Amino acid sequence: MPIGRILLKSISESKKLSILKSDGARLLYTWLLPHLDINGCHSGDSMVIKGKIFTRLIKSIKIIEGYLQDLESAGLIIRYEVNGDIFLNYPDFVEKQPKLNPEREGKITITPPTQEQLMIKSGVNQDKLPHKLNKIKSSENLNEDIVLQIITHLNEKAKTNYSPKTKITTEYINGRIADGFKLNDFIYVIDVKCEDWIGDLEMEKFLRPKTLFATSNFEGYLNQKRGRKVNHGVGGQGDNKKISALFEKQKREGDFDGLDDKEE
Repeated sequence: MPIGRILLKSISESKKLSILKSDGARLLYTWLLPHLDINGCHSGDSMVIKGKIFTRLIKSIKIIEGYLQDLESAGLIIRYEVNGDIFLNYPDFVEKQPKLNPEREGKITITPPTQEQLMIKSGVNQDKLPHKLNKIKSSENLNEDIVLQIITHLNEKAKTNYSPKTKITTEYINGRIADGFKLNDFIYVIDVKCEDWIGDLEMEKFLRPKTLFATSNFEGYLNQKRGRKVNHGVGGQGDNKKISALFEKQKREGDFDGLDDKEE
């Protein structure tokens, strides 16, 4: 759980807080603070906030949504979408929390906003930042080219037919690019898992962007050594008991993301 959050004294002099339309929005801003993760993120869903933040106060979803819109308009939070879920972020959270200790924090489960999302949604006057916006546009074009190369390679290696334009696919890839991973890293992950799983009827279905490029899987696959392919025997079946045991072990250890979810 998040710990050691600091509420600075300067909050009483905050111009942004002073222009909020209600004390309820100010209360939400301060009450959310202990619940934020180390990146300053939390669910941005009004229903979730009602259940976690206003547990003892009678607040309607409509009122809470109004508070969130007020905070967003003032630039105190941004809200963004990841895989269809809404999250919020305090843009200046890290700057105002100098004593954050990653070793004492809970596991991060929320993908933080990209720099582009922070810039575009933080209330900055875009007319004053033409060079930055051009840089963003150039970055987006570059990412589209990388996504195309990655998906083309996956389709060729795994004999799949994924589209480089599918929203969830591009989000997984762009998420790992935002983490600092390069094109060669994606190629390596595709190659090493194709070596592992092609020929295994149980595992081949996980040669998909959702599994390969998920936050919980990607770096582990990237650090896997080549040449570890399991001998599945004639027809790719082999020792079914051994394969099943390996599959269940990896599943228990969280080696796959969203095993029970539907395909994209």
